[in-house]
Amino acid sequence: MSKKDPKKLAKKLAFSGKDHDQIVKILENHQDNFSEEELASAFLKLDDYLVGYQLASQAKSKGFNQLLVGMLLFTIGASVTLVSWLADGDRYLLAYGAILGGAWIGKEGYKIYQMPLEKLVPRINRFGR
Repeated sequence: MSKKDPKKLAKKLAFSGKDHDQIVKILENHQDNFSEEELASAFLKLDDYLVGYQLASQAKSKGFNQLLVGMLLFTIGASVTLVSWLADGDRYLLAYGAILGGAWIGKEGYKIYQMPLEKLVPRINRFGR
């Protein structure tokens, strides 16, 4: 843990899944290492870090759901193709749309799911458009 900057410590603790009270207790235990101004600024940013963690974990679960939908669509397409091929060996239905679409959706969901939580935090529009 970083003892030089309480904001970095608070962010690291928030993104590791600690709740508000646990982070406050940990920061208060390290009160000797930080000045009062540093602690006050860390407490002000703490809610932003916790909200960012919640939003990032929601985006990660959305990526996992997208991965599951893609795998399901791919499996349905492959199953339709296999069943139609087994039913009549000369002619069969190739469900390439479901197969390729499911593979693409699954790949994009996996990309989101494997990202670290810090990169999934949405950016704040500071200009208020």
